[in-house]
Amino acid sequence: MMISHIGRATAVAVLVLPLALGSPVPDLSSRIRLRSDAAWEEFQRARTGMLVELAEPIEDCWSRPSVFLPGYTSPMFQSCVDWHSSVHAAYSLYTITEASGNDRFKDIAEEVIHNDKVPAEIEYMTTARIGNITFFDIEVPYGMAWLFNLVMQRRQTMGNDGLRPLGDLAADELRAYLASLSDDDIKEMILIPAHENLSWAILHLSRWARYITDDGMRREIEQRFLSAALDSSLDQECPVENDSGSDYEEFFPPCLLRLSAVIQTWNGTAEALTSWVNERVPSNFNIPPVTEIEDPRTGHKFAINFSRAFALWYIYQATGNTAFRDNYAELITYQISRPDFWNIEAGYLASHFVPQFGVRAIEASREGENMVFRAE
Repeated sequence: MMISHIGRATAVAVLVLPLALGSPVPDLSSRIRLRSDAAWEEFQRARTGMLVELAEPIEDCWSRPSVFLPGYTSPMFQSCVDWHSSVHAAYSLYTITEASGNDRFKDIAEEVIHNDKVPAEIEYMTTARIGNITFFDIEVPYGMAWLFNLVMQRRQTMGNDGLRPLGDLAADELRAYLASLSDDDIKEMILIPAHENLSWAILHLSRWARYITDDGMRREIEQRFLSAALDSSLDQECPVENDSGSDYEEFFPPCLLRLSAVIQTWNGTAEALTSWVNERVPSNFNIPPVTEIEDPRTGHKFAINFSRAFALWYIYQATGNTAFRDNYAELITYQISRPDFWNIEAGYLASHFVPQFGVRAIEASREGENMVFRAE
C-alpha cells in the first residue's frame, strides 16, 4: 500500500494577508511561534491517549511466550519474542500506568515481576547460554539499556526499587564492555543502525549513573565514550542529514543518536554543548515522517519514526530550538496515526517491538528537563 506524505502534524498554516501597495511586510514570527506553541500544547494533551493506544499490542506481546535461549527460562521476562522484548514490554506497561493512572497495565506486569525473583533472574542472566554464546553476549549492549528503563520506571510507578540489583548487574556488564572497546571500536559501533548501536546503550547507562547518583561511574562513562564520540571524523561520516530520508537500513538513526548520547554524557558547559550541537544540526533541519515502510524480514524498520523522534527530543533540549520539538511531535503523531506500522495488524514481528519504542519516545518529553543532564 502506497501512502503519500500527509504533511506535518504540527505544521503552521501560512498566513496570507492583503497588503496595500508599499505597505511594510508584517513580522509574523510571533504569530508563528504562538501557533507552534499551541500545537505543542495540543500534543502534550494527547500524549496519554497515545500511550494507552499503544497498549493493545504490548499486552498482546506480554501474553505470548518467548522463544529465547531454548532450555533456559527467565523467571520474570519470559514473554514476547525474546528477553529484551519482554523487558521493554514490562517497562511500557509501567509507563502507561504512571501516565494514565490505570492500574490494569502495571497489574499485568506485576503478575510476573516480583522482587523475590531477583536472585533467580540474576542466576539466569549469568548462566543461560547457547553453546559458547552467553546471555550477555546477546544482550549487551542493547538489552541492558532497556533494563535500566524498566528498573527506573517501576520505581517511579510503584514506589518500589526492588529490581535495583538487576540494574546494578547490567551496569557492571555494560561498563566492562565499554572498557574493553578501543576508540575505533566505539566509533564503529556508533555507526551501527541496529541492536549493537553503542550510543543507545551509553545514553541509558549515563542516565542510570545519574539515577543512582554514582558520580564516579558517570565520569568514567563520559571520559571513555566522549573520547571517541567527539572525533570530528564522525561529523563527516555521519552527518544528521543521513538520518532524515526514507532510505535507511534499520530501526536506529545512528547519526542522530550519536548527538543524543553526546548530549546526555556532556561534561562541559551548557553553552558549549549548545554551540557543539548547533554546529552539527542546521537550525532549519527537519525530518519528514517515513510514510512507506516494508520490512517482511524483521519488522524492525517500522520503528524509525519513533526512534528518530526520540533523538530529536535530545537535540531540542540541548538547543532550545522549538522547530526540533515540533518535528519530534510530528513524527510521533504521524506514526500513531498509522496503526498498520505498529499494531497487531502490522504483524507480530513489528507489534512486539515498535509500540515500545513509541512509549519510550513519548515518555522522553514527559520526563522533561530531567532527561538531559548538563554539567554546571
